[in-house]
Amino acid sequence: MLLRFDRALLNANRWSVIAILAAMATMVFVNVALRFTTDRSLLWVEETSRYLMIWLTFLGSGLVLRLCTMDRSRRAALLLALLLIP
Repeated sequence: MLLRFDRALLNANRWSVIAILAAMATMVFVNVALRFTTDRSLLWVEETSRYLMIWLTFLGSGLVLRLCTMDRSRRAALLLALLLIP
């Protein structure tokens, strides 16, 4: 029963990340298209996409930590590489 709940929670997290990314990409695309065609943009799109990006980071990082099982040496090398990139 606990395994079924874990799988359901993982699937809900996956689909929420997909939905947030799709919504954010759609909103930004529509806003850019409106800027180029009518020289006007929707005022709420920038702030909403910023908050969606924050939620995407929180939900996606939990998903990555749950699904990616690397050993400690690869994880340390990846962290070092990310810290050294300017």
